[in-house]
Amino acid sequence: QAGEESLESNKWLEKHKSDEVLADSLAELVSAIGEVKNARESAERSWSDWRRTAGEVVAEEASALPDKLEGLSAAELDPLIGKVIEAGTQKQDILKEAGIEARRQLKLRQDHLDKTRLVASLDQHRANLKPGEECPLCGSPDHPFADGSPHDTGMAELETEVTDATTKLENAREEYRQLSDGVKRLESEKLDVLQGISRVEAGVGQLSQLLKPFATEAPRAGEEAQLQKTLQDRAGAFRTMEKQRDAAAKKKEDAASRAKLASEQAGLRGK
Repeated sequence: QAGEESLESNKWLEKHKSDEVLADSLAELVSAIGEVKNARESAERSWSDWRRTAGEVVAEEASALPDKLEGLSAAELDPLIGKVIEAGTQKQDILKEAGIEARRQLKLRQDHLDKTRLVASLDQHRANLKPGEECPLCGSPDHPFADGSPHDTGMAELETEVTDATTKLENAREEYRQLSDGVKRLESEKLDVLQGISRVEAGVGQLSQLLKPFATEAPRAGEEAQLQKTLQDRAGAFRTMEKQRDAAAKKKEDAASRAKLASEQAGLRGK
């Protein structure tokens, strides 16, 4: 029986021969797995922050971005990021033109209001105007309001227009400022995202090389802990089987020794 146990143990150990050095490599493998996991989590956080900012800047283009980085390389992600930043820059140009137009509209309305206020302040001058004589201010021979009759200057409406135009200009400036800040953040944080995914690629590449002797591939995101447990179980199983083999071998050796001793004793009794 001891011989059969030893034979089965040796067959199992031969089949799992690649795990012989797994226990010695386990610490390095666990460290590499942890580095990959940490790099992935850090990269995903950076990507999540970047996507959130992109959504605030150009929602439509940002909605087409992938939710996760899994399976994407830095080379594949770079043009996607560039497209979003380009859209933000184009929107920035549009808002800049809108701000210029809002400022122009405000100036027109303010000038109109200022002139209307000036005309309204010339009551004393109107009393000195005579029919047929040119006005020294505007040159017109007609003076419809020289008799002091009331007339509607539209002052209240003009003041409302100026107030509205001022609000539009302030809103345009604030929208442009917020968008510009968002585009700047996208540009400055782009490097963090690409460097993060590059670190993941490097870590996965290194881990893949370490796992190659054990016929195992690098884990997908979220499966790192399971791989670590699997490797630990494999190393433990190999060490356990080695102990069983050694125990079976010793049992067989002890049985042989007892048989030899019994044979020697029987020979002595026969003399």
